[in-house]
Amino acid sequence: MPSATLRSTRLLAIVAAIAIVLATLAVGLVAAPPADAAQPVPGHTGLVPSTPRTNTPRISTGEIWDIEVVGQRVFIAGTFSSLQNTTGTTAVVNQRFLASYNWSTGLIDTAFRPTFGGGGVTAVEASPDGTKLYVAGSFNTVNGVTKRKIASLNLTTGAPVAGFTANASAQATALAATNSTLYVGGNFQTVNGTARVGLAAVNGTTGAVVAGFVNNMSGGIGVNGMLTVQQLKLTHDDTKLLVVHTGRKIANQDRYGVGLISTQTNQLLPWRTRLWDDNLQFVGGIQRAYGGDIAPNDQYFVVTSGSGGDRPPINDTAVAFPVAGSDNVQPLWVSRHFDSVYSVAITERAVYVGGHFNFEESPTAPDPWPGLDNVGYGTGQGLAGYGLGDAVVRRDHIGALNPVDGKALEWNPGSNSFEGNKAMEATARGLFVGGDGMYQGGKNTGRVAFYDLNTAPAATAVDTTIDTPIEGRVVQSGVQFTIQGRGTATGGRSGGSRSRSRTATPSSTSRTTSSAGAAATTCTPRWPRPTRPRPPGPCR
Repeated sequence: MPSATLRSTRLLAIVAAIAIVLATLAVGLVAAPPADAAQPVPGHTGLVPSTPRTNTPRISTGEIWDIEVVGQRVFIAGTFSSLQNTTGTTAVVNQRFLASYNWSTGLIDTAFRPTFGGGGVTAVEASPDGTKLYVAGSFNTVNGVTKRKIASLNLTTGAPVAGFTANASAQATALAATNSTLYVGGNFQTVNGTARVGLAAVNGTTGAVVAGFVNNMSGGIGVNGMLTVQQLKLTHDDTKLLVVHTGRKIANQDRYGVGLISTQTNQLLPWRTRLWDDNLQFVGGIQRAYGGDIAPNDQYFVVTSGSGGDRPPINDTAVAFPVAGSDNVQPLWVSRHFDSVYSVAITERAVYVGGHFNFEESPTAPDPWPGLDNVGYGTGQGLAGYGLGDAVVRRDHIGALNPVDGKALEWNPGSNSFEGNKAMEATARGLFVGGDGMYQGGKNTGRVAFYDLNTAPAATAVDTTIDTPIEGRVVQSGVQFTIQGRGTATGGRSGGSRSRSRTATPSSTSRTTSSAGAAATTCTPRWPRPTRPRPPGPCR
């Protein structure tokens, strides 16, 4: 446990950084993407619906590791062995490790049939122009052709591209691509016989190693001393490469957890945070950073962590950093999740996260995070997050955070995954989420859920909205709380609209007050539970 002085110093530093940066970037965090954006941006103007589509193919075994979307085609990488349509021909299609389907029709693309020998696929990535498709993993052959750990595939058939060769000496785990260059991360030592430790850049057409890109990694501090890259992401203008990793150094310079590399000079940038340097001592010295994504406007990025126990700020958290900076960059915010956070996808309006967590910080949670640093609040640990009361909200394995402060937004589909949701991809049409659960948003989605913006319900003339408390809010047993909302309905001979308030009579102690277009109901809960108010009768 850190001393009170150390903890106070760290908390004051983080709180100060949050206050300063949010004061200057509160508008910028949701600003438009760069005008010269090369990587696609979601372009969202609101949250995606909380109910996913139900016509996605059913995958009933294994986990989903990665998702890539090219046009209307969805490419899925994972440990599955088969999938099945929910409409049309529903025969089981035997397809291991990598499959494709059309998100518009929901039908499996049976012409795309790559076969992998020697191992599976952990990452799939397309060039921004949609003309090239790459895969990384532990495989040694594709369709019987030698392609070790890295391959370029024909987008239509899945056959390996003969003219592309980038053979790695060990597993490749992460990919990022421009239209001309492919960046690869993993736990390899060489690519095409050239020394490249953990990180390499190759020609996107031929696979030839880029001679000027030498950013070797060293000092593995992952689980069992693993040295690998967990995630690679490019800024949307293609000028910087984000590296989330389990090493101590990149290019022989200390860069615990995260590094940024210039794609224009191929050199490691001076950007550095000391967050992991200062806090690894509290988690056994093991680096457990997992996922990462960059905001559409390239002003900030988010790194997730998990599988090491609830210990902020570097375990079971989502941490936002500014892209700008040099040495000792402080986080914009730290969002405690009390259990593993594996995946993240950032849109213009939300930071979506997936994992194995059951709680997120509520909008009124204290900064820099709720709870004691050295006490775990995950499910199965005492009262779990419920012990933190209204500082948390219930969110099962999937949630959305406010880009400004990392607190939970009003979006709560829920997922029944076991390990958790480890893949996310935000596109102009919505959000794709993959894991090892069969249900998301109360629907059978079969490992991959598609939250389609075009399925958001249209506004109606008669509507009721609960404003507070946020769905999933934890309230104390026997203590009154207030539900506030708004209702609108058409009325009058002229057909105009007017606001109305409904007085609910909960089955527990209540008091209701109303004003124009608003109603407030005070309720006493019968047990400590997350609130999911549904009018009428908000205290049911």
